[in-house]
Amino acid sequence: MAAQQWVFKKTPTFRKKFDKLSPNQQEKAKERFDEWKKDPFSQALGVHKINRLCGVAKRPIRAVHVEKNLVVTFAVQGNVIASLDIGTEKEVYG
Repeated sequence: MAAQQWVFKKTPTFRKKFDKLSPNQQEKAKERFDEWKKDPFSQALGVHKINRLCGVAKRPIRAVHVEKNLVVTFAVQGNVIASLDIGTEKEVYG
């Protein structure tokens, strides 16, 4: 059986907030994305569902940590994974 072919997209909010990260945080995020693209639901990445955001968005919202207090939220629709937001837990989770 062939592996799922994922398409990764970034929302304008994600792009804007990513550009505001420090160069060190951007580099760590890029390294994490490289791991994530290989297997977006790997247990090693610590992907988890954010129930509070799911209720607001009316769809499953998941998150993965880039570093201790830097998190990316994303949604999956079909084979598309959309990065929605990036920031501290307080910024992203509200």
